[in-house]
Amino acid sequence: MRLFISCLLSLLLCSHCALATSRYEAPNLVVSLISDHKTLSTSSAASVGVLFEPNPGWHVYWRNPGDTGLSPEITWQLPQGTHISDIVWAYPEAIPVAHLMNYGFHDTLLLPTQVSFKNQAPKAKKIRVGAHVKWLVCKESCIPGEAQLVTELNLGTEAEIDPQHHDKFNVWLEKVPKPLATMHQYAALSETELEIEIYAKQLMFKGAQLVEVFVENTDLVKYSAPQKITWGGNRLYWRQGLNDFFQTAPEEIKLVVVIDKQRAYRLTIPLTT
Repeated sequence: MRLFISCLLSLLLCSHCALATSRYEAPNLVVSLISDHKTLSTSSAASVGVLFEPNPGWHVYWRNPGDTGLSPEITWQLPQGTHISDIVWAYPEAIPVAHLMNYGFHDTLLLPTQVSFKNQAPKAKKIRVGAHVKWLVCKESCIPGEAQLVTELNLGTEAEIDPQHHDKFNVWLEKVPKPLATMHQYAALSETELEIEIYAKQLMFKGAQLVEVFVENTDLVKYSAPQKITWGGNRLYWRQGLNDFFQTAPEEIKLVVVIDKQRAYRLTIPLTT
């Protein structure tokens, strides 16, 4: 289903393309390529990221968008000898749409990464970092878009932060799930459900009013199906029905666990067969 949506939207994207710029105003969305540094030291790294700012009521999607929607796609263009790390994702929110359930972000989504040099920095005084970005922004309806974004970083012997964006990265990185240390973890598939049990090394769930589980593996669970979940102390137990499009069991289950919409943890559990 998602492949069909992707193919259909690719036919529409050209109507919302942008020429190279660091900031592009699309329908119901502003997308920007930003950095936390004005000047990058040749011996250090700088944060670079794509910032999505949907209009009120609109949203973009998580790495697993849920029942419908498409996750943003970024293709980086970098000078020779430059290295860019993997994107780190913040925890999402559950977005019900009619009888479906999607995962995404209202207000803001920042997709940060780190730029550094593999061996030695270029001899130029500046480097250009480019990003070809595709997205889907939705409310009652959805609008696809794409833009070619470019930003320049000065090169120098000492790094200089950009105060306009430095705090944005720090605030956003606080929303990135932290590793969850466990004494016991279990994941199994029945004919109809995925079952998870976790015993953390600390009393993570003591006093929690709300615990949410987001499965990163796409097309594994039925996102709109009720989650059967209990928690307390250091234990979490969770079950959810399998997706209608589920075909092949993965080797491991990747989860994000969000507690009271304030703390988030990630873990990978080998699937018990």
